Amino acid sequence: MRRRHVAMAALITAAVLSGCDSTPPADGSTTTSAPTTTTTSRQLAAPAVRDPLDAKDFEANPCTSLTTAQLTELSLGDPKEGHADNVDQSEDNCTYSDLDPATALIVYVNYYPDSDDGLSGRYLEHEGKQWDVWAPAEIDGYPAVTYRAKADPTACDLDIGLSDTSFVNVRLFYFGWKGYAGSDTCAQVRTVGSAVLATIKAAT
Repeated sequence: MRRRHVAMAALITAAVLSGCDSTPPADGSTTTSAPTTTTTSRQLAAPAVRDPLDAKDFEANPCTSLTTAQLTELSLGDPKEGHADNVDQSEDNCTYSDLDPATALIVYVNYYPDSDDGLSGRYLEHEGKQWDVWAPAEIDGYPAVTYRAKADPTACDLDIGLSDTSFVNVRLFYFGWKGYAGSDTCAQVRTVGSAVLATIKAAT
């Protein structure tokens, strides 16, 4: 009650000093300002990308994702643009093969720009499903996940969030088990993915 008396006294004093009529509205209502509303972004299923990267140049020329020096270090041959008939790839992709044809190691780099859901889309796809491998990670400061839907150790995928609405996918596998010698394909794909991310970061 003391707070109400103080408020009323202040109102009366202000009215006297200003010479204004302090009579309340006839209907007894008081005037209040409209509440301030804030717009919040859609909640992400995957970790947010703190420092978004512009990969438009690489989306347009995906076979520039790895430098000549990186290809030598990774023992990968010259890149080729285009889709593989038996692999789900994006429109912006590049194919790399092992220098040794007998190994039959193949790496795909796929760009998914402005996909709305970004890396969160993969998280939402994962919900409620049984995956052989699902391992969220962070690569050089960027949210990522390695995964494998089927129990096939010869293959592994890696998605790296470039922004909250775009990501790059790196898929590594030994074609038809040929050349596979028990290596950890998920560790291998993280190595390639780190190189791809380094190329993108160096260009921005």
